[in-house]
Amino acid sequence: MPSHRLFIALDTPPDVKQEMGELCQKLASSDADVRWERTGKLHCTLQFLGEVDDEMVNPLGAAVHKALEGIVPFLISYRGIGFFPEGLHPRVVWAGIEDHAGRLAYLHKRIVEETARLGLIGNGSPFRAHVTLGRVRGPGNLRRLTTMTETCTFEHPPVTVREVVIMKSELKYSGSVYTVLRSIPLTS
Repeated sequence: MPSHRLFIALDTPPDVKQEMGELCQKLASSDADVRWERTGKLHCTLQFLGEVDDEMVNPLGAAVHKALEGIVPFLISYRGIGFFPEGLHPRVVWAGIEDHAGRLAYLHKRIVEETARLGLIGNGSPFRAHVTLGRVRGPGNLRRLTTMTETCTFEHPPVTVREVVIMKSELKYSGSVYTVLRSIPLTS
């Protein structure tokens, strides 16, 4: 049975993507061994599902729609730069997302509950709102990059979360390609 590699996400607004792209270019000047994400791919993953049968796409859309019931659009801020894990051997460079009201974590929890009812279980990683900017491939010039991030900041004015998307990720030789399968609006 055909399947797709799927995840549920918040797409990053175009103006924020552009600023993050500029930040990636600046950080890339460190010559660290990092594969920087293309600007068009920048998003916040709410739940990574992995391989999902094609026949589950419509029920998944319905489950996400149900998870969003009663959740009205809300504000988040993109702020900060960091690494996962923190310490000497980071694997991911990220831009942070602040949501002081906790609505994003609540949204994540609701989505995980509804998708679990379909038997779709993500990777179980704890949720920490962020946008992946790059993936560390090796230790080359990593110290230069971490030093650069100590003096480099990222901050964007608050934006309104209005929808959640179900994305398909196709792995290609040139890198993954993302396609929006469903866009589900928050109720207003």
